[in-house]
Amino acid sequence: MRVPSISGSASLSSEFTSARPSIPTLPVSSWLSGHVRDLSRDKLGLFQRCAEVGGHVRLRLYSVGFHIVTDPELVTQILTVEADAFRKSRALQFSRPTFGNGLVTSEGEAWRQQRRLVSPTMTPKAAASYRGLMESTIAKRLDALQDGDTPELYEEMIEVSLEVACQALFGVGSAMLRPSIRRAATAVQRWHRAVEIRCLPYPHYLPTLANLRSRSANWALDRAVFALIREERKQGRNDRGLLSAMLQARDARGRALMTDRQIRDQVVTLFLAGHDTTATSMAFALYELSYRPDLQSMIRSELAASGASETLDRSLKETLRLYPAVHMIARMAVRDVMLGRHLVRKGDELLVPLWVFHRDPKVFPDPEAFCPERWGVSGGLNSRARAYLPFSTGPRVCTGQSLAQEELKVVVAAVLRKFQLEAVEPRKIEVQPQLTIVPKPGTTIVRIRALRGDDS
Repeated sequence: MRVPSISGSASLSSEFTSARPSIPTLPVSSWLSGHVRDLSRDKLGLFQRCAEVGGHVRLRLYSVGFHIVTDPELVTQILTVEADAFRKSRALQFSRPTFGNGLVTSEGEAWRQQRRLVSPTMTPKAAASYRGLMESTIAKRLDALQDGDTPELYEEMIEVSLEVACQALFGVGSAMLRPSIRRAATAVQRWHRAVEIRCLPYPHYLPTLANLRSRSANWALDRAVFALIREERKQGRNDRGLLSAMLQARDARGRALMTDRQIRDQVVTLFLAGHDTTATSMAFALYELSYRPDLQSMIRSELAASGASETLDRSLKETLRLYPAVHMIARMAVRDVMLGRHLVRKGDELLVPLWVFHRDPKVFPDPEAFCPERWGVSGGLNSRARAYLPFSTGPRVCTGQSLAQEELKVVVAAVLRKFQLEAVEPRKIEVQPQLTIVPKPGTTIVRIRALRGDDS
């Protein structure tokens, strides 16, 4: 693995280089491996320590230096003002066997072309068109639950999100894809966790257990998706959701804009990057609301009065602050750039840990508390907006943001219209930071009480 140099830069004057202030560095626990042990044991805790040192801190994994950035002004510079100075990190490129050259991993003109093709299918209007699908999916799931049940919210929401994503991306008859997709999603999470524990992004061709599982899952997923693409090209059924839209995309001369491989990469990327994150957000929103019966009542009253709920909107916003499913934004500098007062050299890796970024006590008092009311207070609104990026920002803001927010609103509202949620244990935040943030098994269990007609 080629290690990026952390020595001097020739692109800035030697006078300025010698005068610039040094970046604070977190003390290492091991001279040889740097902060590897800390990262593998408690990644979120390590990033919290960095934030306590400063808004721009250096740490080391073996011989590779990383910039940990939590200052809102610097994060804005990375993602918007100087966005062209950065690209997705090296580590993410090792996900290509699963994600291919989709929106998550592609760069440059290839990414811009894909964004132009996909964006029209992800607008707020397009997202609203899936509302009926979302409502029918959650209704079927809720019909299987009984008064007094204690479901695991994450498992319930995974099933809902899987069905919505399959129907929206692949259209009718997508049941055959569900096992392959779920297996691939699990394998890619395990692979990233295995890499993270060792802090070595080893190639996929090495015969490790995580690699073999990932490879097998990818092959099964590819067979299913390519079979669906061939069937749609042959029959032209036009009922395959986003898949059909991509197949029908044509240039001015009537030629197909995307190959089968490009279509596969896009739909798989959108699915794997979207369904689990949305399920996690829905589960945590319902979990937190189980400790706030007052908010549940307010949401039901507002929905009954107008069909919309400001309290629900604030609750979902607070959920995404506390539990950003994509908990870390990673970038690599493609040229020398000044980040605030400090020099970031070409090839340097930067991490923005959103889990910590969203917990700045100067911006969010009592940051561990679930407090939707904070979003109804005007004081400090600008600073909260700068320190809140659940869908990232800038040119690479999440394409599926509108679809995710629509699903969150529809599903959470449907649950609260039918059931009162009751907490069964003291509130405790327990998560597993993998490729995305997921709750630890058994930590999102609640008791449900069926509402009578006069309760709802």
